Amino acid sequence: MRKKVMIIVGSLRERSFNKQLAQVIAKELEHEVEVEILEYSNIPYMNQDIEFPAPLVIQALREKMEKVDGYYIITPEYNGSYPGLLKNLLDWMSRTIKPNDFEHGSPVTNRKVAIAGAGGRAAAIGAREKLDELLRFMGMDVMEQQLGLALSGESFMKDEMILSYEDQGKIKEHVRAYLSFLGNM
Repeated sequence: MRKKVMIIVGSLRERSFNKQLAQVIAKELEHEVEVEILEYSNIPYMNQDIEFPAPLVIQALREKMEKVDGYYIITPEYNGSYPGLLKNLLDWMSRTIKPNDFEHGSPVTNRKVAIAGAGGRAAAIGAREKLDELLRFMGMDVMEQQLGLALSGESFMKDEMILSYEDQGKIKEHVRAYLSFLGNM
């Protein structure tokens, strides 16, 4: 049975460079695993007042997230960190499904996760470092090697991710490393 990987993009922008990167990574992954890019733009803010029972949209997300073997989080950098939208999702997913059921953890506990990000010269390093810290705190198994792409000025001018031959190689290498980390190679 093929393993399942969920790609989570930290941006809502339609032409987001990180959404474009997610599409490239999904194409690389789908040769070896089943891939889904998560849609989560409609979730409410994490709020303990509505946590149990969780809103239906959160219950559905948790069910999806429990059925995957690993995650690939691809995020832009906003003000030196990851976007609030992504943090909100991760806050929901870090919580137990049943009140105080710490024995079973959350839907993402011990799941394997890779981190990637595209941005300016710093290649989203601030977001990637802070995300690494958060995911480890959540009890996820974070792959050491991250993928950071520094986009060209031309990419920003055309609002389109333009990948160099070197960038394409980095993506392929990162995907191979993730598949190995996932135990699929």
